[in-house]
Amino acid sequence: MESYDSWPLIEKYKDLNISNNLKSIGNKGISFMNFLPASNSTMNSFASIVTNIPYSGVNMSIIGANKSYPSSIFKQFKTLGYQTNFFYGGYLSWQNIKNFTKKQGVENVFGAGNIGGSKGIWGVNDESLFEKVLAKVDDQKNSLNIILTTSYHSPYEIDVFSKGFPYSSKEELPYKLRKIYNEDNLSIKTLGHIWYADMAIGKFVNKAEKKYPNALFAFTGDHFGRKFINGSPTLYESSSVPFILYGKSIVGKSESNCNPGSHIDIAPTLIELVAPSNFTYYSFGNSLLNNKRKNKLGIGYNKVINSNQISEFSKNYGIKKQSINSCTQKNDLLFEGNKREHDSLMSLAWHYVTNGDCLD
Repeated sequence: MESYDSWPLIEKYKDLNISNNLKSIGNKGISFMNFLPASNSTMNSFASIVTNIPYSGVNMSIIGANKSYPSSIFKQFKTLGYQTNFFYGGYLSWQNIKNFTKKQGVENVFGAGNIGGSKGIWGVNDESLFEKVLAKVDDQKNSLNIILTTSYHSPYEIDVFSKGFPYSSKEELPYKLRKIYNEDNLSIKTLGHIWYADMAIGKFVNKAEKKYPNALFAFTGDHFGRKFINGSPTLYESSSVPFILYGKSIVGKSESNCNPGSHIDIAPTLIELVAPSNFTYYSFGNSLLNNKRKNKLGIGYNKVINSNQISEFSKNYGIKKQSINSCTQKNDLLFEGNKREHDSLMSLAWHYVTNGDCLD
């Protein structure tokens, strides 16, 4: 989901009522809120989700169009007998995304050029994209479908007011949020695009779970949306994106909610849900449903999150830390250990992408 942050889902902003559909889905499924994106940009995060390789500062959209990685989520689900599809609301020439996904093993690719509906700067709106998914995904086949939305992105072209967005001015916002609202950072219309993205998700899930009753839905954001209600988000609010699982196959697993993770943990989580116990797969991450794993961490580019703290490492600004207190677990690493884990993973990912899988 383009630019979809965690902050609209947390308690102190609930009165805005702009993410009610996704919040409801998370309440019925598993909502991992201690979760980081791979990077601060769409293509780099998307590439990590697809290849299952951490973003280490190297853009994989070109390299990955020439090299096929065994850790690719598409390749590994094909091995498991799944049809693989990619749906993008934008144009397939953007960031070489068609060639990239094809090289990583996807069978079918759909972009704005072959999706009906009115076109904008970035492509088609989320509703049109989801309608294409419903039309093309075969309910008689096992399939993995990755869907990349575009609507919550400047220049924010959707007429959200005609779609039913309830606010037309600052004065209509809930009082306690009106007091902190900074319209220069987040205009009412832009706020409406968060609501619109959520509305489109709700409509899609309502239709899709009827057509595909055994489906597992997985939702995440590509990066922090760079827009915030008061102009000065906390480290957590300017870092975290949601990861939510919803479907029959994950009922009763909500004890995993507190497990921290990042985009590289999505593929192993999904693979371990469907693969036979003896299946060998390749991953830089770990299943978020593995509650026996000690010292759990979510690692993004220059950031680490555990069950009660988020840390950021920067050459220019030093080190930032914030307690998030969302969960309490005894096995959290000390801060120094978090930094070592981060640097080790980034070094390995960088070497693998730039030099290959051999160590001289």
